[in-house]
Formats: sequence, C-alpha cells, structure tokens
Amino acid sequence: MYDKKDAKVGDLISLGHIASPATIHAALKKLTHSELICFRNAVDSRAKYAELTELGLKRFNELAKAITK
Repeated sequence: MYDKKDAKVGDLISLGHIASPATIHAALKKLTHSELICFRNAVDSRAKYAELTELGLKRFNELAKAITK
C-alpha cells in the first residue's frame, strides 16, 4: 500500500495547496515528536528527507485498510 518515495522536507513545506508552510512545518514537528516520521540527510546535498518510521508505516497501513473497507 505504501509506495516509498523520497520526500524532501522543502518540497513538503512548499505544498501551498494543502496548507501554509507554517502549518505543514508544525505537522511535521508533531509527527516527529510522535515518532511517526524521522529525517535523514542526503549524502550529496544539504537537503533533508522525511521518512516513515516502523511505527509510522504500521499506522499508515492500518489507516489505509480502514479507508478501503
């Protein structure tokens, strides 16, 4: 169900059609605090990537199953 793709934090924050950058930043902070996502630095640049943790992946799959029922 989960298609793992690299998600740059800067790209996520610039999703203005979803919410303001401040709102997205606050949501990322909450997800990090809840240990649902973590960040990793790119090897060859200054970019950061957001990744689901094991707990985040488990929660994502549970929600996906609930939606498809």
